[in-house]
Amino acid sequence: MKLESLKLENFQCHGSTTISFSPTITTIKGPSDVGKSSILRALGWICLNNIPGEEFIKEGEKETGVTLDISTGKGEDWKIVRIRGKHTNTYELDGEEFKAFGTSVPQPIADLLQLNNINFQNQHDSPFWFNESAPEISRRLNAVVDLTVIDTALSNIAAAVRQALERVAIIDERITDAKTELEKLEPQRARVEEFKTLKEEHERFTKHKDSYDRLASMLTRGRECRNRQRGLEERSDDGRGVLGELREVLDLTEKGEELAVIIKDAGHLQGVKPPPDFDGVESCFDEWRDLDANVDTLKRFYKSLVEATAKADTWKEKLRLADKRYHEQTEGKECPLCGKLI
Repeated sequence: MKLESLKLENFQCHGSTTISFSPTITTIKGPSDVGKSSILRALGWICLNNIPGEEFIKEGEKETGVTLDISTGKGEDWKIVRIRGKHTNTYELDGEEFKAFGTSVPQPIADLLQLNNINFQNQHDSPFWFNESAPEISRRLNAVVDLTVIDTALSNIAAAVRQALERVAIIDERITDAKTELEKLEPQRARVEEFKTLKEEHERFTKHKDSYDRLASMLTRGRECRNRQRGLEERSDDGRGVLGELREVLDLTEKGEELAVIIKDAGHLQGVKPPPDFDGVESCFDEWRDLDANVDTLKRFYKSLVEATAKADTWKEKLRLADKRYHEQTEGKECPLCGKLI
């Protein structure tokens, strides 16, 4: 709220006087008894209504009036008028009239002005608050500003600061405890790293061992197949002998058939016995032929088996080296889980 101007009409020695207020400080100067104090009384009278005001009417006039122009700083201007006569005692706020009985300002105008006795000082008053005691100054400040709000705010701030300091102390204590725990866990951290290394070595060992087991199984199967191959080769050799004999038998059979034809044609050997049955020989020949066909398959399988055996030997050597390296790294060291020597 800002005071813009004050106009006095028939107020004490003033007929019609207008005072324009400076945005900062307004100073009124002049010789004695020219109405300087009357201006201050007029301002206090319209703002506080603390005096009935009949004594302010200029001699020979029927009424007096004071007009105050104010600005709220938000683009709003207000005009307050205070009139006092023998039959008139009113306030006006932008043309709206209010009765001014008693010594109180109408509430809409009081809400707009927000002023009281603490805002005014008379000519002969002692220097404003400089000679007052601390309790009196506190009382007057409290009349201007509700100091309980400040006290409450300060109290809340102090409580918040105490709580913050307590939390800081607790956090510092927790940090100290955490650092202590970390120091205690430092040896365990080394053991954990060692355990991780051992675990990786164990995984590699397990992987090599699985490969070794698979190769060992393949080697066993290869040996079984090689034994079967040897048996088949022996049977193949027997089959070749049988085949030779069978060829001789076939030759003899062909010759016997030729001979039978000749005898039949000659008609001289009607009582001769027929040739023996060769069905068993033919069955043996068929079996040999099947075995001979499997020889090539067994040779290819044997070649693959030899290659797999060579790979198995290579992986076996790698497994032996990995196992040796694993034992070299772990032998005599402390187990990170149970704490015993490995």
